[in-house]
Amino acid sequence: MIAVAILLTFSVAVIYATTFSDSGGASDAIQQTLFALVGFGLVVVFGVTDYRVFRRMAGTLYALSLISLLLVKVIGSSALGATRWIDLGFFQFQPSEFVKIVMVIVLAKIFADHQKTLDTPRTFFKSLAYTLVPVVLVASQPDLGTAMVILATWAGMAIAAGVPKRFFAWGVAAATAALPIFWFFIFHDYQKNRLLTFINPANDPLGAGYNVKQAQIAVGSGGMWGRTLGQGTQSQLNFLPVQHTDFIFAVVAEELGFVGAVLLILLLLTVAWRALLIARGAKDFYGFELAMGIMVVILFQTLINAGMNMGIMPVTGIPLPFVSYGGSSVLMLLFAVGILQSIASRRDKGRLASNPVLG
Repeated sequence: MIAVAILLTFSVAVIYATTFSDSGGASDAIQQTLFALVGFGLVVVFGVTDYRVFRRMAGTLYALSLISLLLVKVIGSSALGATRWIDLGFFQFQPSEFVKIVMVIVLAKIFADHQKTLDTPRTFFKSLAYTLVPVVLVASQPDLGTAMVILATWAGMAIAAGVPKRFFAWGVAAATAALPIFWFFIFHDYQKNRLLTFINPANDPLGAGYNVKQAQIAVGSGGMWGRTLGQGTQSQLNFLPVQHTDFIFAVVAEELGFVGAVLLILLLLTVAWRALLIARGAKDFYGFELAMGIMVVILFQTLINAGMNMGIMPVTGIPLPFVSYGGSSVLMLLFAVGILQSIASRRDKGRLASNPVLG
């Protein structure tokens, strides 16, 4: 909780530093603060709630998540060429953020219910089928980044559960064979350009490669100690796009330097490490899978977001956990932290002896 609180404080400070000169003033920082306060309320509520109640609610939550994704198609709000939000008047809700946590709950139930048949193709393909439905709906928004998070969560939880590795070989082979279909019939032009730019960033420096180039300049110009919060030229002069959301890591690296960026990564790794420890001491296999799924979400988003800011990962709209501006992301992550607190408060002192991965 200390690491999470520091990350959210970090977030508000950086968001304020990057937006105070805009026409909206400090409104984004104030909203992020309110999201964090409401989110801590969720931590308290779900921290005292027995996490096993979500096992019984998994089917209902899954249905609600799919309905919310379908509603986006009908009444969703659009921005930057994507339709991902539902306007609630006081709040722009992004259902795909809700889906990330719901899929952790659903997959934990599937793997726990089929713990004795994890080595069978039926369990493997059942879990994959449940995952692919929201993945397709999210990818069609289009939001390839969140779709990747959901797939990575499934893969991480399946590996942690002890699903045989040979099944994943089949999946990789199928995905490789389907690549031409995705490239010619599913991927949008801007998604193709992002992948091509990742391969060769200098191919279109003023177009598809602009964001990556500016982010790399920001990261490199920060040096060891940075230019001081609010004094970064790339962010303050708006060379760096969407600096308080997708590219907030580059802002941190420019204004707080290598030291600030490393501190940020260490805080995120601390949260993930605590989730791993909670998983090791979980009372049952369901709790173990829940904690592992949350850990995968945090780690994967950190890897992709920081990586794309440094040009070592393709650019996708994946927020940096607890740091990027966004109410849906902050609330859902703190919901997940509440689940972790619930698992921790009901943990056994010993490890999960039945777990094939952690022992």
